[in-house]
Amino acid sequence: MKRMALALLLAVASAGADTVFLKDGRKLEGHVTDKGDSLAVKTKFGTIHVKKEEVDRIVGSPTEEYASRRAALKLTDAEGFFQLALWCRDNNLPQEAQASFAQAIAADPAHEGAHKALGHVRVGERWGSLPELLASVDALITLGKTQKARAFLDPLQETVETQKDAALTSRYWTCRMNVELLDQRPKQAADAADRAAAAATATQRPKARAVAVLIRSSKDGRHNVTEDDLVVALGGGSEDLRDPLTPGRHTLADDRVLALALRDVARADIALGKKSLDEGDTLAGSDRARALRCYRAAEALYNGANDMVPGFGRPHQIEAVRRQIPILMSDADECFRGALAASPLDKRYEMTTNAGGRTVFTPKGLADFQDDKRTFNTWFGKLDETFQEILRLQEKFPEEFEKQKEAMTEIRKFFSDRVPAIRQFLNDAERKLK
Repeated sequence: MKRMALALLLAVASAGADTVFLKDGRKLEGHVTDKGDSLAVKTKFGTIHVKKEEVDRIVGSPTEEYASRRAALKLTDAEGFFQLALWCRDNNLPQEAQASFAQAIAADPAHEGAHKALGHVRVGERWGSLPELLASVDALITLGKTQKARAFLDPLQETVETQKDAALTSRYWTCRMNVELLDQRPKQAADAADRAAAAATATQRPKARAVAVLIRSSKDGRHNVTEDDLVVALGGGSEDLRDPLTPGRHTLADDRVLALALRDVARADIALGKKSLDEGDTLAGSDRARALRCYRAAEALYNGANDMVPGFGRPHQIEAVRRQIPILMSDADECFRGALAASPLDKRYEMTTNAGGRTVFTPKGLADFQDDKRTFNTWFGKLDETFQEILRLQEKFPEEFEKQKEAMTEIRKFFSDRVPAIRQFLNDAERKLK
């Protein structure tokens, strides 16, 4: 009887990885092949042959068990698929668990357990994931149906705060902000905008903060749209069914109006950046360090403009970078030459033989060595800092560094070849001093 059961198990197990339990307590995991009186178990370490009489039992892989259990279920058996999903979760089959939970919902759209297992939330009689439900809120906001939007948002708040997903939390509070704007509650809208900005991811945060400032400073949650603004191409396109914008004061809940308001913020950043750029130009001939700080400040302001309106500050960024490059390359060259000149590898120091027969520095030789070491480390530290700044800019603006290839290659070679040799020399010398 035991032999017959083993044969049946082998017939099932032949399709995949299995666990073979031996009577002496050992177990083997791998692909099992029936060899008559013995079994060949192909493990990750090689093939092992065991006699059938030594085998206690064979357990098929979880994936095979899943396939067997699933085949026994009807597609309309919601509870069966729910229990199968729980079994999959307990047996480390996450994808199969997700599929089984989904099938349980397909069989019974109101199956609470399956919905909760997938992280769904119920609003009224409707179940959905947070992204799905927030998309519904966005649609209601576009239609101006704030009461229905609130009916979605109120029960979602606890779930949003529990999940601690930065992007979803920021999106939730942005929806709340737009509802408050449409209901002409600017203070509550500004509070919601602050919470959206606080939850935003690093890439979202600058824009989210600007939106919060716009709403709070607007007093009424609106922005003045001019005739000139209407010339600017705004989102929406041919499928946008909303009425065209007209000159006048409009709610910032309208994404088109918000885009125009953010463009004004970006223009202000660019104007400040231009002022900083001009100041750098007046200093470039007399104080390179201060000029570089001005150019970096301008670049940061232009970055801010890009955060508000993608691509809006790019041409100005390039101008700021072009002014930084010659200063940085000149600084790098100066540091490079200084580090080379101070390199202990190319120096000769006064040495003497002590009473024990060891070669050591003379007092003057030691003083010269320590002086060169300090000088090299100073120049190298400045070079490393300057080169990191160059690499940062090169990554963002590679085309602006095309003319600097030769100098960049020389500096890279210094870092890869000379610096390790100098460091090794310094370490060896320090050990000898001890």
